[in-house]
Amino acid sequence: MGIGDLIEKFRGVALDRIEQMNLIMVALEREPDDGSSSEALLREIHTLKGEAKMMGFADINLVAHQTESLLIAASERAFDVDASFADCIFEGFDVLRLLLTKRAGASDEPIDMTGFNERASRIIHN
Repeated sequence: MGIGDLIEKFRGVALDRIEQMNLIMVALEREPDDGSSSEALLREIHTLKGEAKMMGFADINLVAHQTESLLIAASERAFDVDASFADCIFEGFDVLRLLLTKRAGASDEPIDMTGFNERASRIIHN
């Protein structure tokens, strides 16, 4: 298996993880005291963060790290968070998805990682 195959496998698995995290987060919005869902969500983001680091994708690792920090903070509040907090978590998932689907050399507009990271930091530290 070549490096290109490994990258594509990583992307596919990571996109599946993000979809699963979205579903779990929606479920936690409805039933915030579901401990097993909370644990599953934290496990998924932590695994994605580690896999991105191992593959050398610093931008994905950084956004996953910020998103994980948001999820840990939400977990500490038993997922009893306001809409802007939850929206920032979903934004993290969206930024990760964009980073994973952007192709090298594509003429797409840049992905706003800085704006997301600043919003996440404000939420985490409040």
